[in-house]
Amino acid sequence: MSDTTSELSEKSPTIEAEKEQKKTTLYKTEMCRNWEERGSCRYGTKCQFAHSENELRKVQHHPKYKTEICKTFWQNGTCPYGKRCCFIHNDKERILL
Repeated sequence: MSDTTSELSEKSPTIEAEKEQKKTTLYKTEMCRNWEERGSCRYGTKCQFAHSENELRKVQHHPKYKTEICKTFWQNGTCPYGKRCCFIHNDKERILL
């Protein structure tokens, strides 16, 4: 393998830091599907998802989150992102400024 190829194959510290930041930001912000459906989770205390309402953390959103309507939802009546969409699907989702 050439030096250039090996350099390109190494992970960028910036990309790795961004991934780690995203993991930290999203940590325990959603209920664990396995826990909800089966009452157990093979990851136990290492699970990235919450196993109780007490563990749930509030999601930190971008300042523009839910400030504009979802064009896809309003044109098609549905959105592939569902509740995870960053845009408004109904008046209840509108963030008060």
